[in-house]
Amino acid sequence: MHTKTIEGIVGASNNVNMMKVPMRVYMEARRKNDTAKMERAMGYANEFAGKAAEYKSKAEEGMKEDAKEIKEKEQLEREQAIQKSRDEKKQLQAETEKSQNPGADILQTLEEDYILPEHLAASDAFNPPKANPDLVKPTVTYTKTGKASTAQQDSNISISL
Repeated sequence: MHTKTIEGIVGASNNVNMMKVPMRVYMEARRKNDTAKMERAMGYANEFAGKAAEYKSKAEEGMKEDAKEIKEKEQLEREQAIQKSRDEKKQLQAETEKSQNPGADILQTLEEDYILPEHLAASDAFNPPKANPDLVKPTVTYTKTGKASTAQQDSNISISL
């Protein structure tokens, strides 16, 4: 809450409570038909009522400022949420593009794995023959004990639903 709001509410409440005393005096003077005392008491009551009205308007100003601050805060939070959503969308889009082209941005060349025969020309180095057994690296499998074996095994996988 804004300080103006709190001050206005407390001030109005106190002045309304303080107005009860002159009103009690007014009622007592009315029973006794003492008009001078009634006029003084009514003057004090009007003074407290006026102060209560001033504090009421101060409280209303404070509530308007509170509402304005809340709207600004909500607008800022909304803008931050929109920006966060846009950033997440861009990141997700980048990840999607990367997953669609997994090897597009990575190029690896391992010279010890693929050695071209010396008799190939330099122009043929970029287009190696597809069925050349010299270029194929043997498959290595590991046993449960951790030993490597180069024996190729034919494996058949069948899935039934």
